[in-house]
Amino acid sequence: MKKRNWILCLCMVLLLTGCGAEQGPAPPPPAPVSTQAQPPEPAPALSPAPTGETDPPELLYRRTSVLDEETGIRRTTLDPQGLNLSVFFEIPVFPEDTEGYSRINACFEALEESFFSPENDNLLWAWESALEKAAGSDSYLYENYARVLTHTEELLCVCITYEWFMGGVYDYGGDSYTFRTDTGELLKLTDLVEGTEDGLRELILEAVRESEQEEGAIYFEKLEEYSLDQFEFYLSEGRVIISFDKYEASYGAYGGFAVELPVELKAQWQD
Repeated sequence: MKKRNWILCLCMVLLLTGCGAEQGPAPPPPAPVSTQAQPPEPAPALSPAPTGETDPPELLYRRTSVLDEETGIRRTTLDPQGLNLSVFFEIPVFPEDTEGYSRINACFEALEESFFSPENDNLLWAWESALEKAAGSDSYLYENYARVLTHTEELLCVCITYEWFMGGVYDYGGDSYTFRTDTGELLKLTDLVEGTEDGLRELILEAVRESEQEEGAIYFEKLEEYSLDQFEFYLSEGRVIISFDKYEASYGAYGGFAVELPVELKAQWQD
């Protein structure tokens, strides 16, 4: 489910080029017809008799949006077209009174458009799973929640977490985005704290080692291959938190987890 590097690139490219137009579904093929065999006179084509069965619904990407005026969070929900499926994607919406906030809004708009597009294989997977689900089973879900974790005059940090259930295991995780509010620039960890990429990677791995609650539970061989940008981070009350999705750094029962880095924000970002 991780999609961090692709999403960060997508945000920056779409901010410069604009979102592409969404393509609608192809028109349905004409209904089949039958004719009588060798009639003495030509007979009109007849439609087959109804059988009471209907084709499964095609994913049409129809959706509706509702803005929560109190929180500024907009939820866009996919029309399930009769399937027992819950799919939505939330983004924050800010007043566009500066260029920075205009660019920030554009980044989240691009994420929403990308989510509700044929390019999102996870959404196609969810739809196909809902088509095949057994009658009476639990509702399938692919739900994405937006939370504003830090919002100062200089910095904005938003986390979009997902919950996923398709009849097997329950999965969850998230992606975080930290911006300069004046320019709308998406920031890296090295923009926020002092240190080299190698030095910060070692700090992260050490924090994970100290947090390990069960010997051998963490996939350190995998994490040691991460570049610094592959680690998910967010800001909360001036603290830098590194987070891991369920299944990302350990087995499923261990769950997702987060560790705090022993670092301080650069002076320019401190209140």
